[in-house]
Amino acid sequence: MDIISFSKGNNTEIKQTIDVIFERQQRKNNILFPQGKGLVAMRFDDDNSSQYSVAFPLLKSRAFPFSLATVYSWIGNAQKMTSSQIKEMTRWGGEIINHGYVHGSTVPVTKNDIDHEIKDTKTSLESLTNT
Repeated sequence: MDIISFSKGNNTEIKQTIDVIFERQQRKNNILFPQGKGLVAMRFDDDNSSQYSVAFPLLKSRAFPFSLATVYSWIGNAQKMTSSQIKEMTRWGGEIINHGYVHGSTVPVTKNDIDHEIKDTKTSLESLTNT
């Protein structure tokens, strides 16, 4: 599987990439998605609101698999997705990737730091998405 990852790509870049892949899929008689299985997936990083407003409608309409690398403490912040948006995307089939609680730039130094960044965030994301 090829993974195309977006963090802060602009809306036009995201839309053009999805459109190009979709057009190639149609020209090659469904070669990208044989028997309904995805060989190309989109991964979106850091919960930017445009991932919901721009990419999600396109992904839904084209049945593209995708994942969201979610930073738990950023949910609902300015220019980030809300919990309702993330829930909707996961109900549609989007996969959540635990991207930590604070997206810290330093390595956690204690077991408690690690537990918080990984285990606690995993539990919180599972609770949010009912998984």
